[in-house]
Amino acid sequence: MIPAEPNLRAPTGQETSADFMLGTQAAEGSSSSLSKPWFNRARQALKALPGQIPEWQLLAIAIIGWMSAHSWHGIYHDGVLYLAQALLHLSPATFGHDLFFVFGSQDQFTIFASLQATAIKWLGVSRSSIGLMFVAHLLWFAGYLFLAYSLGLRRFALFAAGLAVIAMPGGYGGYNIFTISEDFLTARSYAEPLTLFALGLTFRGRWKAALACFALSAAVHPLMTLPGLVMFVVWHLTGMTRAQRQKVLLCGVPVLLLVLVGLCALRVGPFNSWDVLYDPLWLAAARRNTAQCFFSQWRQADFNLLAAQLTLTLCLLRAFKNPVNQRVFTVLGFMAIPLLALAVLGSDVIHSVLGTSLQLWRGMWLVVVLDCLGLILLFSEAERPDYRHILTLQLVLLAYLARNFQISLLFCMLGLEMSYFPGANKIRPFLQRVYNVIMMTVLLIALSAEAVAQIIYDKHLFASIHLTGFYPRLLSAVFCLLVLLLCYLARRNTLRFVVLIASFALVLFVWDQRSDWQHATETNSGQNPFDQHIPRTANVYWPEFFPYPWVALQRASYVSGMSAAAIVFNRELAMAYNKRQTLTMQVAQARSIKGCEGSNDARQCIGDAQTFQLLCQADPQINFVVSYVDLPGYVVSRWSPKIPGAPQSMYLYDCSHFLSGSAR
Repeated sequence: MIPAEPNLRAPTGQETSADFMLGTQAAEGSSSSLSKPWFNRARQALKALPGQIPEWQLLAIAIIGWMSAHSWHGIYHDGVLYLAQALLHLSPATFGHDLFFVFGSQDQFTIFASLQATAIKWLGVSRSSIGLMFVAHLLWFAGYLFLAYSLGLRRFALFAAGLAVIAMPGGYGGYNIFTISEDFLTARSYAEPLTLFALGLTFRGRWKAALACFALSAAVHPLMTLPGLVMFVVWHLTGMTRAQRQKVLLCGVPVLLLVLVGLCALRVGPFNSWDVLYDPLWLAAARRNTAQCFFSQWRQADFNLLAAQLTLTLCLLRAFKNPVNQRVFTVLGFMAIPLLALAVLGSDVIHSVLGTSLQLWRGMWLVVVLDCLGLILLFSEAERPDYRHILTLQLVLLAYLARNFQISLLFCMLGLEMSYFPGANKIRPFLQRVYNVIMMTVLLIALSAEAVAQIIYDKHLFASIHLTGFYPRLLSAVFCLLVLLLCYLARRNTLRFVVLIASFALVLFVWDQRSDWQHATETNSGQNPFDQHIPRTANVYWPEFFPYPWVALQRASYVSGMSAAAIVFNRELAMAYNKRQTLTMQVAQARSIKGCEGSNDARQCIGDAQTFQLLCQADPQINFVVSYVDLPGYVVSRWSPKIPGAPQSMYLYDCSHFLSGSAR
């Protein structure tokens, strides 16, 4: 049995009430470290602020800022894949023969698809997705604040932790594919907050409740839960005496190995591929379509980001004076580095299907969360951090924001050198102030550039987005501070309540950022002109990367770019996907057809009966084709949405007409 641990940050007689409100602990002899007048004034101002604004109002302001940073853009990215899994639960006859599911599905490892299917059955695709996403964002932020609270942050320090996670970019892994608290609905949306709650309970000594949260999180998304479970185990091991630790390891490691051997021998779940390696053809397809799973395919910017995140963890570990914080970040390092090493070994050295499929590098999501939280923890400690650690963190944060440039690694190395080889404290106080001003200015410029880049990216990804500049993280943090200022100036609780209600109403009013076309595709299933002509069991070929047959028609898709997401798990799927993509490209006509000169994909310009006939003959599983070219005499139905951002016209064709050679 694991012994219960006391609350890590319960107030003691050594703490002042103001210190405890800030989540700080007074250390013996720490008053000398606060000798700098500016630091004293800043701390006194922060200590006074919680007394001016009640804690519940600070919490409400933080929630407003968080929700403003996470608007709803509709069903996209991996959210489409989870929607398809839910639709499979609702209609196996319709989606069972879809390429994405015909060789098996990953939804056997999660209960999320069945829960989402139930919500869709009650509310429909659009409303269920919005509702589940809204709740997930609130749950995520609650889990994060609970974790921060469990590590001792209180009042304004807790608010500052919320502000930090709002402002900082949350990406990890390769190709900017994954971020913490993503804005599209997946199983990760609920597994992450459950894991955060579990870690908070772990740090508070509530190990039984923590295991219950971990179990629920693992049922939702085991891969996202695994790094949290590793931290749970290492946390308790580091809290034991050497003799206890040896005893637990001598008993626990053999048992764990026996369990793993049993799972592999019985070929249970993902362990049925423990002895399968990628052959050259499959490996090439997996690297081409799921490059984020292979370190050898990562870009320089991806490695720069990884280096900055790990460097920040190591530098925070060095800077902490509080033993609890040191222990937390020691545990974090013992989780992240071995998982990364195993990920490289499995995917890029051995080329193991199991080692690649586990995607152990996803443990970096917890590094992102705790690094962000660690910055607030450091400055909430009773003893002021040394100047060299402040300068170190500034350099590492700059490396984080400059990850697209080669100089990022230089900043990381400089940060590590300053952190682990003392010397910066010898700089004169005046020069320290000058360096602080320079570095903070550079960081603000870099963070602003990050916000501008996010605006440009959002505008490219969501062409018809409204109020584009409102949502990038830095601007949401500024909005949060503006609400805080208004509440501070309001003085009366009645006026503050009006400010909070008005701010939250504004966020809700603009929270749905879907374009008109996105909204139409998610809400018009069964009402668009194509539905009545397509049987529920038909395969529809819609030549787009986005699987519109799933979302707009709720029909099986013959092939789309999103179908490639599961290539890394299944060889048969990889070969079938390559075959279908090659087939459609080979029979596609050149881009010279009138109306298609600007198309990025020749497959969107199929425009004569002979080409349609070749396509339908090449694979009898193609039942219907959606094209942007009008072929008189063969059109089954025409869809002209007349919506900003939507195609001008789309045409539905029935392959049986081309195979019989008879026009309508």
